[in-house]
Amino acid sequence: MAELEPAKVDLGAVQKYVLLQIGDDEVVCRGKASAAYHDDVRQGFEEEERGLLEGKGVKVLGGGRIKADQDGKNFEVYGYSVAYGRADHTIACGLLEAGYPGCKTVWTNDGY
Repeated sequence: MAELEPAKVDLGAVQKYVLLQIGDDEVVCRGKASAAYHDDVRQGFEEEERGLLEGKGVKVLGGGRIKADQDGKNFEVYGYSVAYGRADHTIACGLLEAGYPGCKTVWTNDGY
């Protein structure tokens, strides 16, 4: 059975991101440069991964922004979501490092 990627973001862009809890114990990070709102990221994820989510609940744990370089080697995680609150950026960085092996991540609570 296919598995969800730990992190999936648009490279070469600044974007809104959310941490999503899938079922009871899986957490993933998703970002989308075209998202006007953090909930747009959640909705896109649920549509894109519909088959893998069957029978599992999805809960947003918080959000922020990710600045990703074009090569997927450097990520800056910061800010918060007005709708969902600030995500734990350390978790987001860990998921980015799992999804983009060899990348460097930094985070701050500064900014929007």
